Amino acid sequence: TRLLLDMFIALSSKQDETSLKIIVSAIKKTNPKNRYALAGMLIRATQ
Repeated sequence: TRLLLDMFIALSSKQDETSLKIIVSAIKKTNPKNRYALAGMLIRATQ
């Protein structure tokens, strides 16, 4: 889980369209436990 979060932190810091699409796709497919963390990263990426 830590590696997954580190990967999405890196993606969210890029703040480009492709990275955002990857994060949204992961939110749809990932374990429900991880969705809140990924949604938070998506919010951070769009600010």
